[in-house]
Amino acid sequence: MAEAILTGCGRYAPFRPFRSIRAERLRVLEKTTREDHTMTDQPDRSFGSERLDVLMLYDPWWLHTNAVRDYLESFALHSCHRFRYAVGTQYAPCRMDLSRFDVVLLHYSIRSCIPDCLSPAFARALREYRGVKGLFIQDDFDATNLTKQFIRDLGIRVVFTCMPEPAIPAVYGDLLGAGVRFINVLTGYVPDRLKCAAFARPMGARQIWIGYRGRVNPLWYGRLGREKLEIGQRMREVCRARNISCDIEWAEDRRIYGDAWYSFLGDCRATLGTESGSNLFDWDGQVRAAVEAQLRKRPATTFDEVYDAWLGKHDNEIATNQISPRIFEAIATRTALILYEGRYSDILQPYVHYLPLRKDFANVDEVLARLADVDFLESLTNRAFEEIVASDRYSYRVLVRLVDEELRAEVTSGDNERRTRGETIDNADTAAWVARSGIQMWPEEATNTERRIRQAARRLLPRSVRPTIKIALEYVWGRLPWSRVR
Repeated sequence: MAEAILTGCGRYAPFRPFRSIRAERLRVLEKTTREDHTMTDQPDRSFGSERLDVLMLYDPWWLHTNAVRDYLESFALHSCHRFRYAVGTQYAPCRMDLSRFDVVLLHYSIRSCIPDCLSPAFARALREYRGVKGLFIQDDFDATNLTKQFIRDLGIRVVFTCMPEPAIPAVYGDLLGAGVRFINVLTGYVPDRLKCAAFARPMGARQIWIGYRGRVNPLWYGRLGREKLEIGQRMREVCRARNISCDIEWAEDRRIYGDAWYSFLGDCRATLGTESGSNLFDWDGQVRAAVEAQLRKRPATTFDEVYDAWLGKHDNEIATNQISPRIFEAIATRTALILYEGRYSDILQPYVHYLPLRKDFANVDEVLARLADVDFLESLTNRAFEEIVASDRYSYRVLVRLVDEELRAEVTSGDNERRTRGETIDNADTAAWVARSGIQMWPEEATNTERRIRQAARRLLPRSVRPTIKIALEYVWGRLPWSRVR
């Protein structure tokens, strides 16, 4: 068997050697640096009259998750425009003239609902910037009014949101009336590197029948947010009672990141899943404040008690249920999906792409019986792979193409001040300018040291002091000379 990696759950899951995966990944990235866009499957980069120069601001502390990293890198890999990156959170300094860019985008890792998550230096620069400003947002339900004020304050004109289109007017009607454009996108897509299904083992050789990593979402995320925990808790109880091989966890220190996650999925016959998002809109943070006050007063308060007292009257006012990137990852590794019944952005069909599980577990016996049928599982997973992954209908190229077109339309609309400089960012990309400005070709380049510090802090520091240490590290990091620490 190939080498193995110790996963976050303390188990060994089969996987390809890490060095070969990293080397393979770097070879793909190196093919698309600077002007060398020679990959045969690249889009036509002559789209429009000229390529736009686009700056993407992001939070480096989230790059350890595959979904965030793949989302960010997809634009450098597939866009017809020139994308550059810069850290834009907390105390990061703004060392560049934003007028050198046609567009400045804020990635969803910069939480617009958290005050001062965006660096004050970049906030000031963005207010003065007269080009196109765009925002990617997820978790629209969290302190929604703060996000709306964030959009108004910075003068953002185009927003890429995961909100289903029918729900957008109900949430952002006032901003729509002010001329802000909202474009619906998915929470994540299929990265090219997963299409080879290199992590998938033969179904009959998979050691774990059901593997899952859930999460304990805040109580104020409501019933939908609670499902990620409840499906894992109930299924683990069922599997242990029936002596079925499972590896189901939901604690944060049991989560698995990077390629080890794909390796873990590749050793599971099936994984669990629910629709993503929350249908409880905490417009001004009052619901969260009430729940936190109750938990301080009586820490043993249960979810059902909180739901009956505060959450129930706010839940399900607006439906935002949607598909999660984790579902695409499972399909790419040819792992069967056991999902709570739902719509899943109208992408998946029950018994065609997944096994539906009733939320009361009434059909759990039928679902578990299917896991013993290897031929059925192979047919189910192969069909899902061909229709969802191999078809390219939900690849990151689809997202990037949509964003490229929307940015081009926004720049040429006549409502935005065009740049007056004659040179492109590529021509200005001297080593000295890059080092001085903090511009990055790829979002990973300046974060290796940060990531090591973060990992060490998570291992060594008590959970209670981590937020304070994180802020202190970001303050210091924002004042370090980037060129010396790369």
